[in-house]
Amino acid sequence: MVTVIELLSPANKVSRDGRTEYLAKRNALLRSQSHLVELDLLRSGERLPTVEAHPHGDFFAFVSRTERRPQADVYAWNLVQPLPTIPIPLGEGDADVMLDLQSTFNSTYDRAGYDYSIHYDRQVEPDLGTVREKWVRTCVEQRFGSGSK
Repeated sequence: MVTVIELLSPANKVSRDGRTEYLAKRNALLRSQSHLVELDLLRSGERLPTVEAHPHGDFFAFVSRTERRPQADVYAWNLVQPLPTIPIPLGEGDADVMLDLQSTFNSTYDRAGYDYSIHYDRQVEPDLGTVREKWVRTCVEQRFGSGSK
């Protein structure tokens, strides 16, 4: 296994047992010869433990290369920013593959039909605040029209 990509779930960040289980798995991966890429696309819950403080952001991508541990590259962005393109490390001597997270998200969202299953009329948790809430409502209206669910 060259690189493991983990997409954090609410259980990884909120549930005590789920978080304990994930951190044990994470520690095993960090001791292995595999690179580890962790995507935290959840605003709620406890952030991953790191040696240095997290940069400011709502969402994070952590790229931990085997040869640079315990250091990792941390990519942070806010809700109003598009998801970044991040490097995915491969085998020794191979160039990174660039993963466009925004394009991947858009494709997955459209193919899975999430616009039919997500209730955009519900309050967002944790609270966004007035300015960001207005921005989200504008985005939803632009995408789905003013009568969106």
